[in-house]
Amino acid sequence: MNNLAPEARIDTATSVPTGLPLPFDASERCALRGNRILARLPPNDFKRLQKHLQPAWLLGGEKLHDGGGEFFAAFPVQSVLSLQSPHSDGVSVSFASIGHEGCFGFQLLGHKPPPMQAVAAIGGLTYLLPVEHMREEYERQGAFAALLVEQGQVLLAQAGILSGCHRRHALEQQLASWLLVTLDRMQGNELIVTQEMISSLLGVRREGVTEAARKLQKLGLIEYRRGHIFILRRDGLAARACECYPAIRAQLERPSR
Repeated sequence: MNNLAPEARIDTATSVPTGLPLPFDASERCALRGNRILARLPPNDFKRLQKHLQPAWLLGGEKLHDGGGEFFAAFPVQSVLSLQSPHSDGVSVSFASIGHEGCFGFQLLGHKPPPMQAVAAIGGLTYLLPVEHMREEYERQGAFAALLVEQGQVLLAQAGILSGCHRRHALEQQLASWLLVTLDRMQGNELIVTQEMISSLLGVRREGVTEAARKLQKLGLIEYRRGHIFILRRDGLAARACECYPAIRAQLERPSR
């Protein structure tokens, strides 16, 4: 999956998947099964959805949903989506995130989707599903519907944990927790993300993230190079993180049990 062409992406103006010049069959079963929701579907349920799934390469910072345009559900394989609530001052704070363990779209099944944004915090392969097909499968009230309800419970738990985290914990602790939660969904020890993106996700000034990252780097826990963060000592980073990291990790692992 590392041969994906970066030009295969979402048209952020329309929220519709555009040209997908992928040099391999991105609809292969092995790639689709990289998402845990899809991997847990019974064969017949999976087959119904498979023909409607569209591969896309999201770039970091791209908006998948901002309340307008055509609605798509999303099943990350390599990407990590941040769900954000916009405020009147223009600042959006992340209240949950979704990686290969889940999917985005349950929130869109109502007649009036809530005011929220879904942004690619980490870019990568993602499968998109027109929301009408998600609704059709959900209304069957089978395995897919049960998985979506389970996903909704995980996101609700995340939102509760993060709402307290933003108010109670030091930025250095929040950053360490965010790095670990995100890294748990990736392969290797590298995250391709800018400090500006992290500051947006945490709802803080970029200068604060820069200072917190500098402290972690001075301790030899991470190395930061122009949009690339390398985790050097995972155990040391976990020791600096707040208790929200193991709490969120437990929620993300819950569907696999």
